[in-house]
Amino acid sequence: MFFSTAYFRKDYIFSLGNNLAMFKLIGSIITISNLCLTTFCFYVGVKNGKKHRELSHLFIYTIASILQTVLIKSLDIISKVHPIPRLSTYCKISIQMFILTEFLCIYFFFYKVSFFNNRIKKILLASSILFFMFYVTSFSNLSYVSNMSYLYNFESLIILLPCFVYLYQLFLNPPILNLLQEPSFWFTSGVLIYFVLTLPLFIIVDNLNDHYFTAVVNMINLIGYMIIFSFLIKAYRCRPNTVK
Repeated sequence: MFFSTAYFRKDYIFSLGNNLAMFKLIGSIITISNLCLTTFCFYVGVKNGKKHRELSHLFIYTIASILQTVLIKSLDIISKVHPIPRLSTYCKISIQMFILTEFLCIYFFFYKVSFFNNRIKKILLASSILFFMFYVTSFSNLSYVSNMSYLYNFESLIILLPCFVYLYQLFLNPPILNLLQEPSFWFTSGVLIYFVLTLPLFIIVDNLNDHYFTAVVNMINLIGYMIIFSFLIKAYRCRPNTVK
């Protein structure tokens, strides 16, 4: 995840000319909708998460998303009234911490997927080590991550790997369980849709440096997270061990 509610650069203040008011309104509606859905997902997860072993820890993901959303928006609002020294640095650290939490939650989910054999899990372990090496390097040098897309793009590629492996395993070995009642299928689908949707957009927005396009991508990003958590809600509500 590159950002939860706002794409932070030093020069990012929604300078969108005559469309400023409309974009603020739409952005606020999407942000509030995202918060409501994520909060509901947390509630469903606490209530039903224990039914599915692979989902039992994902309430942490929803908490992290809620905290990131509130923190970033709060910093944004406060900074408009009282300038905050080194605001961009605080935002980058917050984003980095969320990216780490997101990666750990999603990869731990894949480690617990039942039909991933030991060979696949070794590949996941190697990918995790590679990510942590890159993460520590980026976190130790904030000037290096003045453009946060490096970390996000790398995270996206690493997370997409088990998603595609999951789909390959489904086609290679016809599932014993009914996919419509298989929680891992729903959550993997949501994660896959989000990262396939946002990765190319973030690559483009990083090179364009255009406020209008950045604002649009920000909204798409939030909608993407709403897709993830909608699919996670569906996963929580699946009946356990339903045979096809």
